[in-house]
Formats: sequence, structure tokens, C-alpha cells
Amino acid sequence: MNRRWTLVLPENLDDFAWADVADRGVLLHVALDHAGRRFPAIVDDPYLIVQDADPVNESAPFYEPNVVLVPEVTW
Repeated sequence: MNRRWTLVLPENLDDFAWADVADRGVLLHVALDHAGRRFPAIVDDPYLIVQDADPVNESAPFYEPNVVLVPEVTW
């Protein structure tokens, strides 16, 4: 049984879509596969997530499930 985590990319990512992903710094609609089980995920760079979380305060916390932070989102 494979115990490694594998990133499963969307099937429709062409060069244009990858360029958009790199510009935005986030890759949506991916999954992490582990032992045949798939978990939805988002691949994000640390700069973008800080911008998204910027308006956080006690009454509006930031929550984003299944985020994988990487130094840079590129193809």
C-alpha cells in the first residue's frame, strides 16, 4: 500500500491556466491522495494567504480548510 501523499491536479490545466495560477499564487480544485483516499485542498503561497487574512479580527476570524502553503506556486 502506498503511504505517500500525492497532489492530484485538475485535468483541465493548460499552459494558459498555469500562467494564471502562477500570477495569482493559488492553485484551486486540487486533491491530496493518500492510500487511495482523496482530500480536497488548495495550494497557496504565503503572500496571498496573508493578504486574504489581513482583515482578520476577533469578530471575523480567517479559516480556510485544507490549505497547503508552498514558497511559490509555479508550473
